[in-house]
Amino acid sequence: QQASAQTMTSVASELAATFGERPRGAWLAERVWEPDVPTSLHDAGYAWTIVDDAHFRSGGIADDAMWGPYSTDDQGRRINVFGTEQGLRYRIPFREVDDVIDYLRANATEAGDRLGTMGDDGEKFGAWPTTWDHCWGAGQWMETFFTALEENADWLTTLPPSDWADAHRPVGRVYLPTSSYTEMTEWVLPPDDAIEFEELLAK
Repeated sequence: QQASAQTMTSVASELAATFGERPRGAWLAERVWEPDVPTSLHDAGYAWTIVDDAHFRSGGIADDAMWGPYSTDDQGRRINVFGTEQGLRYRIPFREVDDVIDYLRANATEAGDRLGTMGDDGEKFGAWPTTWDHCWGAGQWMETFFTALEENADWLTTLPPSDWADAHRPVGRVYLPTSSYTEMTEWVLPPDDAIEFEELLAK
């Protein structure tokens, strides 16, 4: 934990020197979570991270209760965890922009008290085959998406996780078990078990 916190502190200091602001949140590689992660993040000066909604389900959180961050802690070190919502993660950027907006509208409230978090690896926005052309080239998905966000600004607001955490209390408290995203939990299995697991998911 101490070595991990020192490494993350060093990274945060480098980012602060480069961009003029120290990051308050950290991205977990492959979204791998261990129950002692809060200690390392907290001791390195981070206040939040993003995990999958699969992590929240493993912690007993219902799908409808995932629209906002939860607090968690280890040894008294508290951080917030944001769940990257599967409906958004699977739509962005592969479905039509109108479908993404409709999905957000269907999950919005009059009070504006729900947060849809979309955090994912960057490969799908240009590194995977055909995604560069789809997102930035002829497909212009990103331009269309940002335009749609502007056109719906009367009910839809975008903001960094830190800004939301500053203005809102966490939805509740959660203690997440060791986990990663669903595909990773399949890939780490022995071959025969992975095949059985895939068949069970399909059923």
